[in-house]
Amino acid sequence: FTPSDIVVNLLVNNKKIEVVEHKGSTYFVAPNKDVPYVVEIKNNSGCRVSVVLSIDGLSVMTGKSARQNDTAYIIEPHSSIKIKGWRRGNQEVAEFTFTSNGQSYAGHTDRPTNIGVIGVTVCPEKVVSPIYFTHAKCDAGTPRSPSLSCAQNAGTGYGEYIQDVVTSVKFDRDLS
Repeated sequence: FTPSDIVVNLLVNNKKIEVVEHKGSTYFVAPNKDVPYVVEIKNNSGCRVSVVLSIDGLSVMTGKSARQNDTAYIIEPHSSIKIKGWRRGNQEVAEFTFTSNGQSYAGHTDRPTNIGVIGVTVCPEKVVSPIYFTHAKCDAGTPRSPSLSCAQNAGTGYGEYIQDVVTSVKFDRDLS
């Protein structure tokens, strides 16, 4: 994973807005006031990454000052996501719109320090080395626990359907 594996675009009506490079910084050219926009983040790496997105210094997930360990979006390898607004729970967002400093969410909440800054903190997933088990040949003389059976050609079946609700994803950030 390298930082160049992550690409950030701002979209208006599903089209990228103009980008200007100046003195080592990237600037998005904002269209007219009150126009809604979407932040598209592409992960061109071969690993899952967590992305903490901040707009005007505020986490889009919480509306509070953004921190590296905030709740994050997870982007699968060679995938992208489109973030449409400030999270208002798991079902709804308040869309991002271009506006003046005074009308911004950060301005309204008395946190104007980073107005105009879009921040993206990306962490690759911590990869734990797999543990490999070897298949021991079973024979009559092999000592084993009475609770374990030694079956040759054993596998795992596709069993009955059971309820198993999933609402969040475990993701260990590699902060090294």
